[in-house]
Amino acid sequence: MPEEIKLSEKTNRDISEAMVDTLVQLHDIDYTKTNLKNMTKPDGFLERQVHGWISRYERSKTDDIQGVDELTRWMAHNIPETKESTIIHYDFKLNNAMFDQNDLTQLVGLFDWEMTTVGDPLADLGVAMSYWQESGDSELLKKDLVMNQLPRSQALCRVMSLSKPMLRKVAVMLPI
Repeated sequence: MPEEIKLSEKTNRDISEAMVDTLVQLHDIDYTKTNLKNMTKPDGFLERQVHGWISRYERSKTDDIQGVDELTRWMAHNIPETKESTIIHYDFKLNNAMFDQNDLTQLVGLFDWEMTTVGDPLADLGVAMSYWQESGDSELLKKDLVMNQLPRSQALCRVMSLSKPMLRKVAVMLPI
């Protein structure tokens, strides 16, 4: 955050809520009414992601790490079924967001769209939560980032309360 912005617990919470609300709004856009329906392939999204992660790991590994073979086999055999496809940002985090300088509750811009596609909104939510900062996180994870005052569990509950009914049904299965 710019130095002139004085952060408080309330400001951080407001920013956290604006981030959650914006992610839900993005997932609510009907991509079938846009040209994205002609440019993307939502079917098989999770399969492509998982196999892509495994392939990139295999091509870049420098050491054999115990347990990775078992993990990648498990991942390849346990790919969840996508219940609904939506527009996903896939790099949704605080340093890709711009807020109104006079009202930090208003997210006015979202950057870094090159990962955007149509896919499983729960994958997008998972990526967003992987960037989410909490007080109990290690110092390495918290370095140079703003602490979210909305715990991950409350952020997930907020997503479920604001999301489409189908996503709420699927999200209930998440451990929070």
